[in-house]
Amino acid sequence: FILGEPVEYVKSDAGEIRALMGSHEDLSLKERDVALGFITMEPRALLLPHYMDASLVFYVQKGDAMIGSIRGESTVKKDLKRGDVYTVPAGAVFYVLNANEDEKLELIGIFDTSRGSRSGKLQSFFVGGGLHPKLALAGFRSGLLAAAFKVSEEEIKNVFGSQDGGPIIPTSVGMFARLKGQENYLESVVSNKKHKKDEDKKHKDDKKHKKDEDDKKHKDDDKKHKEDEDKEKRKDKIFNLFEKRAFENQHGWIASTLGEDVQALASGRIGVSIVKLQAGSFLAPHWNKQGAEFGVVTNGTGSLQVALPNGTNGVDAKLNVGTIFHVPQFFPASQIAATHECLEFVSFTVAA
Repeated sequence: FILGEPVEYVKSDAGEIRALMGSHEDLSLKERDVALGFITMEPRALLLPHYMDASLVFYVQKGDAMIGSIRGESTVKKDLKRGDVYTVPAGAVFYVLNANEDEKLELIGIFDTSRGSRSGKLQSFFVGGGLHPKLALAGFRSGLLAAAFKVSEEEIKNVFGSQDGGPIIPTSVGMFARLKGQENYLESVVSNKKHKKDEDKKHKDDKKHKKDEDDKKHKDDDKKHKEDEDKEKRKDKIFNLFEKRAFENQHGWIASTLGEDVQALASGRIGVSIVKLQAGSFLAPHWNKQGAEFGVVTNGTGSLQVALPNGTNGVDAKLNVGTIFHVPQFFPASQIAATHECLEFVSFTVAA
C-alpha cells in the first residue's frame, strides 16, 4: 500500500528525473504496466528533445512549462501552468522548457509502459544531445548517417560530440528567448516534410474543386479528414484540474478528468485527479471500480486506511509530502487529513 522511494533516472546540474518502477518486492506498478515519474527543473532549464517507448501523462505541480512536440509532420508548442494535465504519446519527439526565470518546475507523471520494449520499464531515445546524453542515432556508422543527411562525416562527428551537459541543460538568455518566442527548433526536423505536405494538399484541393461537389467519395474523404483532425485535437488537449472540480464543500474538494477527457489520456486507460482535504477532514470509505489508484502526497500530512476483503485492516499508515501509495481496485479506502493541517494528493487511476 505504501510504495518505496523513486530512484534517480536522469540527473544534471539543471534538473533531475526520478522514477518508480515495478519490482519483485512490489508488483503493483508492474501488474498495471505503469511507472511513476518526477521531473524537477531549474529556472530556464531545458529537457533535450527525445522520445520514449511509453506514453506519458503528467501533472504540473509547480511552475510554468512550455512543451514542444512533433505530432505527425507538424510541430506543436503548448504553454502549461500549475494544475494542467497533458499527454505525450509514445514515440513522439518532445522537449520541455522551464518557462520561468525565477521558479523551479515540478512535474508528476505516470508512464504507460504497456506497449514498451520492456514491461514496466522505461527507455528514452535522445535526438538532441551528443556525448551526454548519447544520441540514439550514434548507433549507426558515420558513413551511413552522412549519406542519409547529405553532409560530411566530419559534420556528423561534430554534431554527435557537441553536447555533454546531460539530458537537462541550462539555457542562455538568447536561447531561452528563442524557445519561448515564435521560433521552434524542432521545426527544422519537419519543415521540409510540412512544405511538401502543404503543396500536395493545395494540389489536391485544386483538383477537388473541378469535380462534382456531390461526389460521394469526396464527401467520405472530407468526413474522414475531419474525424482525424478531431481525434488529433483531443489527443493534444490540455486539462486543468483546478477547473474540473467534481465535488466541493467546507471540508475540501475533488477535481478529476471526467467523461470524454479521459479518452485523450493514454487511450482512456489513465485518469488523473487531485484531492484537497481541510485539517481534520477525511474522505469517507470508498472504492474505485475504474481501476487501481496510485497517489502522491503533494502537501500536508495525514493518514491512509485500507480495508481488506475479509474485513480486516490492510494498512493504517502516515502520509507526508512525497509519500507514494497504492490502493488496489475495489479495495475500500479512506484518506484522512491531520488535525493541524490540510492534506493534498494527486491520484492516477489505471484501468487494467
